[in-house]
Amino acid sequence: MYTTYTDRIHTLDVIRGLCLLGILVINVFGFLLPMPYIDLYAWYSGSPFELVAYENIAIYIQGSIYPLFAMLFGYGVAMQYVKAGTSFYSFAPRRFTILLVIGLLHGVVLWWGDILFAYAICAFVLLAFIRLKPIALLVSAIVINGIWQLYALVFLGYWTYGSVQMDTYVDLQAIEDVVTAYTLGSWGDQLAQRSEDFAFMFQPIVWLTTLLPYMLIGAAASKWRLIERARELKAFWFALAVVTLGVGIYVKSLFVLSDSTYFYYYVQTYIGGPLVAIGYASVIVLVCMLPAMLNVMKPFASIGRMSLSMYIAQSVIMTALSYGASLYGKLDVQSMVLLAVGIYVLQVIAAELYFLKFTQGPLEIIWKRLTYRKIIQRK
Repeated sequence: MYTTYTDRIHTLDVIRGLCLLGILVINVFGFLLPMPYIDLYAWYSGSPFELVAYENIAIYIQGSIYPLFAMLFGYGVAMQYVKAGTSFYSFAPRRFTILLVIGLLHGVVLWWGDILFAYAICAFVLLAFIRLKPIALLVSAIVINGIWQLYALVFLGYWTYGSVQMDTYVDLQAIEDVVTAYTLGSWGDQLAQRSEDFAFMFQPIVWLTTLLPYMLIGAAASKWRLIERARELKAFWFALAVVTLGVGIYVKSLFVLSDSTYFYYYVQTYIGGPLVAIGYASVIVLVCMLPAMLNVMKPFASIGRMSLSMYIAQSVIMTALSYGASLYGKLDVQSMVLLAVGIYVLQVIAAELYFLKFTQGPLEIIWKRLTYRKIIQRK
């Protein structure tokens, strides 16, 4: 029994919508603290209560949301390719170019931790793979990610650093520059600092060996129609949820429960994170198959339908609160999480109200029109 087209889209939107909550909970630290120049474990080491709160975020959220969103991106690209056929290549490069520009502007003007720019770069490479059969996509993902795993374990020495404690070194000058720019600096000072932070995070090789494989996995899942066939594959999704969540959470907990070594940090980030991401997706797919949950999950689907608009809106709101309302560096972990949840709830309400009149988010409308303008003109 196949899942209907409407159910499939609903499930994907629900996953996107819930991802937006995870993204904001993680990003709030970047908006309110001098990241990426600090280690949050070391930052909160003097406050046991806050450290425990952050450790739970690290286990259940951090490192698991961006792989899931990358898989969703790959799933969507594969859907577009299957639907459009060979004409996909007539508009896809333009679509990804627009995303690249949006990401660049977002990263420099609003949020140095932007992920859209990285997605766009990987998407161009994804074009070379999208024609492959699903098994070839999955194998390609394993090989590419395997290259990174080998490099990290052997050449970066994570394997040999299994007993080496992570140091607590922080760049004090960088922290001072960031805090000064974002608390006392002018808009121009903040723009310059944000540009520097964005450049600091520019790591295309890492993106291509981590984000791209997740996209390939998503594309393979799309071509296998795993969500379309969800009702037929209930046992598969259930087993996937149990295994990936069980193993993933255990692996991510090692860094917290054992010595905080480089090896455990690597395992938490690059093995546990993606496993938990797959586990979350599996649970949501199972939940969305329950008729009683359709109305319950609808608000999450609404915000997921306009995920691009809401992602940028989060940055606008947090920029205003952090620098405009002078909240930078003034909130503890619990307050930051509550702030993120509060903003997300307001976004869910706003999305529900927005779709009473419109069918697409504002940025989604602009992105679509810019992408298909030539095709529309020929019609």
